[in-house]
Amino acid sequence: MSQRVDVEKYTCFCEAACLHYGLSADAAAITARLLVRTDQFGTWTHGTLNLLLYLQKIPVGGIDAMAEPEVVVDGPAYAVIDGHNAMAVYSGYKGLEIGMQKARESGVAYVGIRHSGHYGACGVYAVTAAEQGFIALVMSNTVPNMAAPGGKGAVIGNSPIAYAVPAGPHRLVFLDIATSQVAGMKVINKIKAGESIPEGWIVDKDGQPTTHVTMDEILAGQWALSPMGGHKGYGLSFFIEVMCAVLTGGATFQVKNWMNPSQVADVSHSLILIDVSKFMSLDAFSERMAEAIGFIAGHPTVDENGRIFLPGEMEWERYEKSVAEGMVLPDLVAQNARALADLIGYDFEKCVIE
Repeated sequence: MSQRVDVEKYTCFCEAACLHYGLSADAAAITARLLVRTDQFGTWTHGTLNLLLYLQKIPVGGIDAMAEPEVVVDGPAYAVIDGHNAMAVYSGYKGLEIGMQKARESGVAYVGIRHSGHYGACGVYAVTAAEQGFIALVMSNTVPNMAAPGGKGAVIGNSPIAYAVPAGPHRLVFLDIATSQVAGMKVINKIKAGESIPEGWIVDKDGQPTTHVTMDEILAGQWALSPMGGHKGYGLSFFIEVMCAVLTGGATFQVKNWMNPSQVADVSHSLILIDVSKFMSLDAFSERMAEAIGFIAGHPTVDENGRIFLPGEMEWERYEKSVAEGMVLPDLVAQNARALADLIGYDFEKCVIE
């Protein structure tokens, strides 16, 4: 059943779980904070739902708890980082810190990260940068799980991409999407809930649309996600593969299924950051963003009482509600959290709001 939790206490629980499995204090704090924040935006498929599996990968070699990301290519406005199979959320955040530092010095920066893993939602990294005055573009490749138009079976990942833009006193604008019709975790959650898959989400091993797939078929690769907008999602995913894996020396079209506990996923990520202050003052940029936001928000709607949402606006409303009222964990997230608490001997009731 769903469970309302205090955000700060829930974050402390997630951090304690990371420490229990051998993460450093820094890695544990970063992992807990970013995954909980992802939940606060309502992106449940990429937040703490996955923490149990991330941590269970550590004892069997799927993640190296004590590994430290290493800069292996270093330039004035660019870097490549070897994640050494560390906790991927940690590697992603460390790459973001390096990118922001370089962008402050050079105006624009690129950072690629190879030999990493499933690191949650790209959007949380983009938002973190935008809150510090950067325009951010964040990408990751993933296991080949998506069909190409005209192809049979999975050939490319449904690689996610996110952007975030600061907006002064307004909520910053951000978008976080996969290049498939839906994220793969949404399909998996449907399977776990015993529900059929909506039409248009997936194809079978022969490339034919289907509304049914089993977990065994997923693990065996006998299915594929449908690309967003057909050739458009496929083409965008190919570019993300280049920016994340080809350019960094990472695994190209050879990422492994991160849900296999003992398997090293070998994912690659990349980010591009623009320091707004190098182009104009943040106040001037905020004024221009306010004009752009006002233009969209003030546009006529079909329903006279309707509203046009800016990218990220729905997510911010969920976030603000979680801060004010606590966060209601969906059934599956609550189940995984309680299972993790039982494993480490943590009193989960300390997180619960009555």
